[in-house]
Amino acid sequence: MNRESRLRSFLATPEGTSLVSYDEVRGFIFAVAGAPELVPPSDWLPEAFNGELPEFETEEQARAILEELMDAYNAALAGGRRTIGQAPTFRKETIANLEENAAVSHWSRGFLRGYFWLQEVWDDSTPEELQEELASILVVLSFFASRRTAEAFREETAGGKTMDEIAGIMRQTFKDAMVEYIRLGKSVYADQLRRAGASAAPEAKVGRNEPCPCGSGKKYKRCCGASSN
Repeated sequence: MNRESRLRSFLATPEGTSLVSYDEVRGFIFAVAGAPELVPPSDWLPEAFNGELPEFETEEQARAILEELMDAYNAALAGGRRTIGQAPTFRKETIANLEENAAVSHWSRGFLRGYFWLQEVWDDSTPEELQEELASILVVLSFFASRRTAEAFREETAGGKTMDEIAGIMRQTFKDAMVEYIRLGKSVYADQLRRAGASAAPEAKVGRNEPCPCGSGKKYKRCCGASSN
C-alpha cells in the first residue's frame, strides 16, 4: 500500500470519517504552502485536520501519513508539473464538479480554509499592484467550493454566460491558477526578505568632509555628522 492510500484509507475509517476529507486536507496544505510566509508544520498540520491531529492507530501509520502530508506541501512549492500534480481529480461532466461530494469541491473548500487561516498574512504582505492578480487566482481556485459560491460569481461577472460556460472556463484555468498562486506567494515572500535585509544592513560610513547623504549640500561634519563631533 503506497503512502498516498494510507491517508485515504485512514480518513475512510470510522475514526477518520468525522474528520475532513482527503481532498480537503490537500487543498488546505496547498493554500498554506503558497502563502507569503513560512509556517512551521507544527502549526499547520493540526489545522489541516480542523485544529487537532487525529489519533493514529500505530506509530508507523502516523509516520507514513505525516510524511505524505509533508510531501504534498513540498510538491506544491516545487512549481511546474509537481505543483500541478497536486490538483484534485475533476469529474468528466464539468458542471458535476459543483456537487458537494466532488473531489474538486472538497479541495476548494480546504483551499479556502487554508487561505482564510492566513489571510492576514496575505493582506499585510501583498503590494497593492498585485492584489487584483491575487483576487483573480482566488476566484478560480475557490469557484468549485460550492454552487452558492459559483452562482454568486456568475451573477456579478458572468456577462450573460451560462453556469456551464463559466465552470468550463474555471476548469480550463484551474491548474494555471495553482501555479500562479505558488509563484505569487514566493514572489511576495522574497520581496519581504529583500526589504528586511535592506533595512537591517549597516549604514555605510561617510567621511567627515564628504557631502552629507541627507542631501543638504553641506559637508557631513557640518550637518548630520555634527552631533558625533
